[in-house]
Amino acid sequence: MPKRMHRNSISSSYLIFVQHSIQIYIMFLKVTWTTHKGKKRKYGSVVETYRENGKIKHKHIKSLGYLETTEDIQKAQRLIEKLKAGKTMIMLEDLDTKRNRDYGIIYVADELWKRYGMKSILDNVADKTNVEFDMERIVFLLTVNRLHNPSSDLCAYEWMKNDAYTGSVKIELQYLYRALDKLKKHKLHIEKGLLKSLKKNLDLKVDVVFYDLTGVYFEGEGTESAGFGFYMARKYYR
Repeated sequence: MPKRMHRNSISSSYLIFVQHSIQIYIMFLKVTWTTHKGKKRKYGSVVETYRENGKIKHKHIKSLGYLETTEDIQKAQRLIEKLKAGKTMIMLEDLDTKRNRDYGIIYVADELWKRYGMKSILDNVADKTNVEFDMERIVFLLTVNRLHNPSSDLCAYEWMKNDAYTGSVKIELQYLYRALDKLKKHKLHIEKGLLKSLKKNLDLKVDVVFYDLTGVYFEGEGTESAGFGFYMARKYYR
């Protein structure tokens, strides 16, 4: 058994003894105090001691960040127990990431999509039209693409195929166009269902609804009712 090592900078430690051939490594949770803006805080890290040329040195294994709550301490203790059991600790920088998928915006949008009734409304439309593809998910992904990176339908399709996390949803370009056809055909039903859902979930009392339209203009002469106006593209039209 190795002799106890003195560590003046360590306020608390949990030791792990690992035998590797004739060398003995001691891995422990090192807890130090730091001061930031006059406030003392605990900072945790996993450190391993080893002997080199007769001298004992420390090797930093992993930073655990600030240990501010009892839960933080418990997580650190569980980590130590896993290491004691021989579990391998994998560092993020050691991972070889070959491909990334957009998921964050999809996750957040999906929660709002379901909360305000769009999923159930489109599922109802899909049931009535007997489509053989997941129309609701296709429309949802098209909507997220408009939030994420507005572009053409073809670009949206490429985003779904190459960059978005779509789970098990089957994606084909024809599905996008067919889903848009269904949206146009059932537009009134969808709008009524969405308004009803928003009134219920947001406790809205709605008598009149105003919504923005893309700027409309015409060019020509001889129309008395037409006047000069400032268009959204910052141009004057009559």
